[in-house]
Amino acid sequence: MIELPPAVARAFVEAMRAYFAEADPAKRGQIAVLQMHALRNHWSGKLRLHDVEAMFIEMREHLHPADQPNSQAPKRQRPQAARKAAATKASRSKRRS
Repeated sequence: MIELPPAVARAFVEAMRAYFAEADPAKRGQIAVLQMHALRNHWSGKLRLHDVEAMFIEMREHLHPADQPNSQAPKRQRPQAARKAAATKASRSKRRS
């Protein structure tokens, strides 16, 4: 576990939000590379770009739901049995027509 200064930790979280808000994969990579270099100043072990992206993904789950980019309530889906029944009913009504 890394003990980061508060300013570095806050910058990492802001970069993570920017990473997930960015649609362009090249720009996402640039954000991750900048954070990798910032973390290397506080980490003595091996740190790869993949590690930083994995941290972003893992930490994303811990954000407050309002802070998560593109966070929308999941659409409710009918149970599979109800979908099958509706499909069967629709196919029967087509046959009768």
